[in-house]
Amino acid sequence: MKITFQRVAIVLSLLLSLTLTGCTPGNNSTNSTANQGESLAKRAGQGSSAATMPGSGVDGASEQAQRGANAGMPAKADGTSRDTAGAEEAVDRGPVTILMYHHVTKRGFFANNDAVVTVDDFAKQMAYLKENNYHVVPLRLVADYYAQGASTSLPSKAVAITFDDGYESNYALAYPILKEYGYPFTVFVVANWIAEESAGPFRPERQELLSWPQILEMVQSGLGDIQSHSFDSHYRFNDGGYALAHAQTNPATGEKESTEALTARIYRDLAQSKELLERRTGIPGYALAYPWGKHSDATKQAATQAGYLLAVTMTEGANGARADRLALKRTGVFMSDGFDGFVHKLKAERAAVQP
Repeated sequence: MKITFQRVAIVLSLLLSLTLTGCTPGNNSTNSTANQGESLAKRAGQGSSAATMPGSGVDGASEQAQRGANAGMPAKADGTSRDTAGAEEAVDRGPVTILMYHHVTKRGFFANNDAVVTVDDFAKQMAYLKENNYHVVPLRLVADYYAQGASTSLPSKAVAITFDDGYESNYALAYPILKEYGYPFTVFVVANWIAEESAGPFRPERQELLSWPQILEMVQSGLGDIQSHSFDSHYRFNDGGYALAHAQTNPATGEKESTEALTARIYRDLAQSKELLERRTGIPGYALAYPWGKHSDATKQAATQAGYLLAVTMTEGANGARADRLALKRTGVFMSDGFDGFVHKLKAERAAVQP
């Protein structure tokens, strides 16, 4: 088993972050003065994506058979980037909830970190969705709904399930429960963090990242969907800025990146992530989760240019028919929610959406 220095650095960084920080939802646009979301995981050091700009698509990428036991309809995953300038307005069939999870663990571990959810609470939450007639749909169907409007159908009480960062616990603990219910799900991964092989048997006291064999097993089940959390931009600058949202400062001159340079840098990262994930999984890249939920106009422009149809933030809430598909809200699920808090939040955030 080969363990690289890069992987050790990443794991140590994420473990320190899990121990000391949680995810505090807020308004994640960098153009807003509202409280902003904090992340579960911080990238060690400052790096940059590769200078070369890969293509943003994969010729002949296979369609992913995305199933939802409760969706009652087939999901489309053809990966086509569509011009939506003349798309019909989405028909309002009720709020769309996108659940946001991070690390999952067994009770007794990471007890002081609110961003972690115990596997027994997760199991109860999934059972509640089934027993209360929520329709768990593939995130791709949500993307098509917002990109194509009335030409795409969503069931009532639609819910999509997402995980950020790409923890091994998503495979070891959450995936078996999702398989039991036939629930489709999306894992947003930092593409450059994925290991070629696992670090060994799953250990609940640790916080390992997913490996390619684990990812491919979930994908091949027809339930797992792997999308971008950037290629390697889940880190912050020394001045506190977010790599996928803010201009960086040249330490030698003190000059900030131009808007054009910022947009081009973000584009290279997102295109590189999209190309790698498509090539390794065969799933068309269509969705992005902004690291820390932070984004700017430059981020959204670069995401559109790279071919993403949908992007999600860490802003709390459900989404109405007129929501911005490049800044969709999510319902964050945390340790302190437990089961009762999950139910209350799910209902309250859906009820708060204006028709």
